[in-house]
Amino acid sequence: MHTLYLVRHGEAAADWQSASDPGLSDRGRAQAQAVAGFFQAQASMPLISSPLARTRETAEPLAQRWRVTVSSDSRFAEIPSAGIALPDRSRWLRQLLQQRWDEQPASLRQWRQAAADALRQLTQSSVIFTHFVLINAVISAIRKQEQVLQFLPDNGSITRLQLHKGELTVIALGKQNKSLVN
Repeated sequence: MHTLYLVRHGEAAADWQSASDPGLSDRGRAQAQAVAGFFQAQASMPLISSPLARTRETAEPLAQRWRVTVSSDSRFAEIPSAGIALPDRSRWLRQLLQQRWDEQPASLRQWRQAAADALRQLTQSSVIFTHFVLINAVISAIRKQEQVLQFLPDNGSITRLQLHKGELTVIALGKQNKSLVN
């Protein structure tokens, strides 16, 4: 039995409709330090990150504390939004979050399934640094619910899953934010 920790990245230095791959803001760096503090008393475990800057920067303080490297895995990247202009991404995302997975194109349903499958394939307890929508996608897949939005994970929040014999269970949702996305 393994525990998987899904960490939403710290606050980004730019919003989703202004930059395709922003790093962390000052507040986001403080949130990354808080994440490292949360794991302080635990033995080190594998750290996996989306390849995007904000997730890699969120993982860095914990990697330094544990003296381990962070592996990058594109299966934990943000939801694909190819072909959507930066200024239109926020509106598109807000609409998506009010919809169901069975209403989405096959490419997005496959992205959701690939993320859940990647978690099921892990062979030890791990910390995965990822994104708002991916966390919601995985939670909805585990719960077998079609609603895209399951909860509002805050920046730096830690959602805990249990993996046992290839089956995922939600142990605890991370701290929630009051706004839809930030």
